[in-house]
Amino acid sequence: MALSWVNVVRSDGAGEGEPVYVDANYVDAAGVVGKPFKTETGEQTFETLDSHQKPDWRKVQTIDRSRTNRKKTPVVVVLEPVEPEGIP
Repeated sequence: MALSWVNVVRSDGAGEGEPVYVDANYVDAAGVVGKPFKTETGEQTFETLDSHQKPDWRKVQTIDRSRTNRKKTPVVVVLEPVEPEGIP
């Protein structure tokens, strides 16, 4: 698969510098909130983890490769809060 630049942000504007994990790979962070990084194209799940190592912010988004995709013009991924377990 091709790689594309993304910039992951949180919907509340906070979390700058928090590690971002892609597709449940919680061993190696793919990047950090607020800084562009490269990831695979296609459908990806972006997450940050809380202090108990459980996802607290998440976004599933399809990343397409375009001719204008560069570090200076990344695809923006906006994370939303994860609902606590057991609460719909």
